[in-house]
Amino acid sequence: MQEDMKRIEKAAQGDRSVFGEIYDAYAPSLYRYISFRVSHAQDREDILSNVFLRSFEAIAKGKRVIQMRAFLYQAARNAIVDYFRQRARTQEYVVEIDEEDIATIVSANTLTVDAAAELGQVRNGMRSLKPEYREIIHLRYVEDLDIGEIAAALGKSHVSIRVLLHRAMRSLKKQLGVAS
Repeated sequence: MQEDMKRIEKAAQGDRSVFGEIYDAYAPSLYRYISFRVSHAQDREDILSNVFLRSFEAIAKGKRVIQMRAFLYQAARNAIVDYFRQRARTQEYVVEIDEEDIATIVSANTLTVDAAAELGQVRNGMRSLKPEYREIIHLRYVEDLDIGEIAAALGKSHVSIRVLLHRAMRSLKKQLGVAS
């Protein structure tokens, strides 16, 4: 957090070298987040580039950024929405959930899942959730954002994020037949 504040200060003063540091620090996790929503690799790369370009321009123009991570996730979320608007799709986002993400969600919530077959059940359970629930579970347990960062990224209050996360996990557990 302290390192981010120094980077933000340098970036606001026009130090271009700090943008590379910010990119290196956040690009892998942002790419994974974008991959969760966008299935085509070239589109994911374009969106990631756009996120950093817009973010760097905003910081250079004096945009006040307090939490860099939350700011970048919010920018990524907005870029994904723009992507789907440009494509004029009316259907929901395609969610790609890999085995590693499922294992992370399972271990973070101490769900009793024993084998790979049950991981498939978790994947199916995730796919059957509302998009809002899938997103909040992904941000919390796969991307490891804290409640404050998720609230900032989604533009909601801490309380609403906690309630939403609780409902999402309750719904997932119900899908899996696991007692709450």
